[in-house]
Amino acid sequence: MELKGWEKVAGSFFYVGYTMKGPGTITSALVFGAAWFIYPDGLLVGALLALLPLSFYLAYRFEKCVGHDPSCFTLDEVIGSLIVVCFIPHKLLPYLVFFIVWRLFDIFKPFFKPVEQIQQGIGIMIDDIIGALLTVGVYFLYNWFM
Repeated sequence: MELKGWEKVAGSFFYVGYTMKGPGTITSALVFGAAWFIYPDGLLVGALLALLPLSFYLAYRFEKCVGHDPSCFTLDEVIGSLIVVCFIPHKLLPYLVFFIVWRLFDIFKPFFKPVEQIQQGIGIMIDDIIGALLTVGVYFLYNWFM
């Protein structure tokens, strides 16, 4: 089975996933950067809701055609980044801080690493969604204590 051209483009976030080093971080940085210029936030929520079903489909396709959790598939980072930017304030410091928190959760996957072993592309997506939701949780906890 082989990926179709549009699947490669969409799943790798316009071929960013095929960059040599840090495709997930590069993709996340691009999403955070683009989100900075997108207002109102409803557009970001709309993009998230529109891309979510597509991302699960493409995660399945990439897993079947390329292998389990291939680094070239970065649409999962797009979804995770969109979740984060939909909840944090549109200010420079929170964008920078929670970009870093999000990347750390996504890279190290503390206590939820086994989730990425779920097959059919589901694990590829769910681990990033969990990382993004934990990032949002850290943001809310920070606000609650401050």
